[in-house]
Amino acid sequence: SLVDSSTNEAVTTYIFPEGTRTKNGLMGPFKKGAFHAARNKKLPIVPATITYNGTKSCLRYLPVISYDSDRSVNDTLDTCHEMIHRQLADNHVQ
Repeated sequence: SLVDSSTNEAVTTYIFPEGTRTKNGLMGPFKKGAFHAARNKKLPIVPATITYNGTKSCLRYLPVISYDSDRSVNDTLDTCHEMIHRQLADNHVQ
């Protein structure tokens, strides 16, 4: 598993929850695997957007979604998807 480690060192893992690119360039549905892994390890999720305007790329980190034992995987996934979708819409990218 990407989040399993035999050391106690901090490790950053980037996961692209769509699992693929879309033919139309629009954001697709998220797969649940990364969200299950984060929940199982009680890890926060840091949503991010990557945009490209033809000359430069921009990586933007969004507010952290903290681990919450009362929040379901589906709720966390939906929250993350909405945050990223809203950010892309604000940047006129969809």
